[in-house]
Amino acid sequence: MTHYRLLVTDVDGTLLDRSHQLPEVNAAAIRDFKARGGRFTLATGRIELAVRSFIGELGLDTPMILYNGARVVDPKTGQCLWQTHLPPASVEAALAILKELPVAVNLYSEGQLYVESVTPAVQAHLEKDQVAANEVGDLLAFFRTRCPGPVTKLLIIGEDPAFRAFAEELERRLGSPMPVHLVSSDPIYLEMLPLDASKGLGLRRLCRLLDIPVEQVVAVGDAPNDLDMIETAGVGVAVANAHPDVLAAADYIAPACDEGGIAHVIRRFFLAEE
Repeated sequence: MTHYRLLVTDVDGTLLDRSHQLPEVNAAAIRDFKARGGRFTLATGRIELAVRSFIGELGLDTPMILYNGARVVDPKTGQCLWQTHLPPASVEAALAILKELPVAVNLYSEGQLYVESVTPAVQAHLEKDQVAANEVGDLLAFFRTRCPGPVTKLLIIGEDPAFRAFAEELERRLGSPMPVHLVSSDPIYLEMLPLDASKGLGLRRLCRLLDIPVEQVVAVGDAPNDLDMIETAGVGVAVANAHPDVLAAADYIAPACDEGGIAHVIRRFFLAEE
C-alpha cells in the first residue's frame, strides 16, 4: 500500500455508471482494497436512505460525507457525527420564491425527504436514489407548521433559466453575501446548502475525526459540487466524464464512470507500490 491513507469518492457519475448502477469492477476493487486494510468512503449529496445499499454491498465502515457536506454519518451505527442546517429565514424566502417558478423542490429534514407532490421529475429522482418521499402539499405551509425539525438542504429540480431567476431573487431578498450557498450537482439539480456545508469542508471534518492529514487523501469526483473536495485533498481526481471545471482543477484524470474509474484510481494510487 502507498502512503495515501483514505480514498473518498462521489457517487453519481463517479462511483456509479451513467445508468446509476455500481459496476462490478469498482465493487470488486473496493472490497479487495478494504480487505488489504484500505480506508474507503463516500462524499455525496445523497441522504442516508439513498446510500444504505452501498453500506452493505461494499462493507462501508468509515464515516460518510452526506448532503453535500451538511452531515457526516457513521455507516455502522447510523449516528450523525456532525451536522449543520439552513437558517429558517433563508428556507422561508427560498420556498416563497420557488413557488412561482417551474421547478420541483425536495426538502430534507431529520433524515427524511418531503415534496409537495410526486411529479415525473421528482419520481425520476426517487428512482435514481432508491428512496421514498413524503407528499405534504404546499411546502411553505408545511415548513411553517409541520416540519419535524431544522432543514438540512433544499434540492431544486429544473433547468438553468429557472435556477438563474431563483439565485438572483434569493440574493436580492437575503442580501450579499448570502447566508447560504447554491451548488450544482447535475445539470437539472441545484442545491441550497448551509454556508458551512460543502464536500471540501466535510472532508476536512472527516479527516479531523479520523486523524488523517488531508494531504494523505485521494478524492474523486465529476460535478461542480465536487470541486472544493478535489482541491482540498492531497490528490484530486476527476473521472473523464467530469464537468470541464472539475477536469481543469484535477491533479489526475481517471477513466470515465462507465469504464471502472474508481478501480483504476485504487490501482494507480493505493496499490502502485505492490
